[in-house]
Amino acid sequence: MNQDEVHRLAEFLGMTVDEFLSRHVRQVAGRYSLKERPNGDCTLLRRNGEITYCTAYDHRPTQCRTFPFWDGILRSRRNWEKTAQKCPGINRGPRHGFVAIEELRVRRS
Repeated sequence: MNQDEVHRLAEFLGMTVDEFLSRHVRQVAGRYSLKERPNGDCTLLRRNGEITYCTAYDHRPTQCRTFPFWDGILRSRRNWEKTAQKCPGINRGPRHGFVAIEELRVRRS
């Protein structure tokens, strides 16, 4: 995540930037990334019975808008299927072609 995304999410959630960073962000290789719970869910993800939703969906950072089209997931069919076992949205709904996926991956805001 970049600074603009951090500020936007903190404001949307009614937190100070420091509070948001402390509760929801970790550093990975010197960059900001949203924290996950032990089960792999993002700290902004909520589950209510069968329904799973993001509490900041309209304000989500590039990290989230481009999921599951991350390099590591796209590297192999095995990685894709392994991720699909944990994510109820993968392999369901409309299919995206290569061009649409690449446009999504390079879009930055």
